[in-house]
Amino acid sequence: LALVLYQKKGSTWRKTIYEATENICTLVKNDKDFWPLIQKASNMSRYCPLKKGYYVVRDAVLKINSVPPVISKGCYRITISILTPKNEAVARVHLYGTVSKADASDLPTCNF
Repeated sequence: LALVLYQKKGSTWRKTIYEATENICTLVKNDKDFWPLIQKASNMSRYCPLKKGYYVVRDAVLKINSVPPVISKGCYRITISILTPKNEAVARVHLYGTVSKADASDLPTCNF
């Protein structure tokens, strides 16, 4: 699993300083926030290895109460790629969101 964070600048998505790679089975086993959300909103397995086939994720909402200080307010896209052992992408998901003040008084206009 590879994750890349992009920030929208004008009409262009630019890669930020955050990238991560994680074994998907480690994520399935250990993650307490993201993976349970995906399981509730999809037909994804709770166990590894994941079976070959089609998976559907619908209406998943992830609310995060704090972000690292290096993440400024703005419009963001997280691209998650599921890779084979040879680093070939077999699935790609784009998640969109905004970062603003806690009361959302300065919510950016993102036009995703």
